[in-house]
Amino acid sequence: MNYKYTFFIIIYLFLNSCKNESNLKNIQNNESQEKKIKTEKEKITEIKNNFARINSTKNWSKKIVKELWESTEGGEANFFYLDNNLEKITEIHYGETGQNLTEYYFSNNKLSFIFEKEMHYNRPITYIKESNKDIEDGIYFDINKSEITEVRSYFYDDKLIKQISNIKSENEIKVSLENEILRLTEKLEFVKKIEKTKE
Repeated sequence: MNYKYTFFIIIYLFLNSCKNESNLKNIQNNESQEKKIKTEKEKITEIKNNFARINSTKNWSKKIVKELWESTEGGEANFFYLDNNLEKITEIHYGETGQNLTEYYFSNNKLSFIFEKEMHYNRPITYIKESNKDIEDGIYFDINKSEITEVRSYFYDDKLIKQISNIKSENEIKVSLENEILRLTEKLEFVKKIEKTKE
């Protein structure tokens, strides 16, 4: 009888030690996986470094310029390539009462960052002193008095990870994140189609 108990105790201890060794390996694997996952701050830093790299580039392999006529005063889209990789797109639309600038940045052929700047002029561009001396309220077009909205959208692995706006609070942005992803994706697809059109 003693042999049976001794045998069971040995088996129990053996199995328990194997289980502990397996748990230790799982803990070590989880720790190494956690180290591989980047924090939001690290991702944003990586995106900002890519932004700086692209904007410091002076000699592009190829630049394509397309006229845009989706607004009253026209506009322009510029496509910047480095070694056949699309690195940046700038899109500007001019109107009588404002202008919209959108810049798209790419990293490894994936969208990395979008900067949007919308200017609403204080008056239409035709309200200038030289041609409209008798405007009743005396307020003329002054680009320096424009209302400016800026939105910065950060992408990592094809996901919108952060958005900063000078007019929306963080809570407003979080609520509308799904809509923003759709809006930005549609906007990017539209401008990419423009590149493929013939002059």
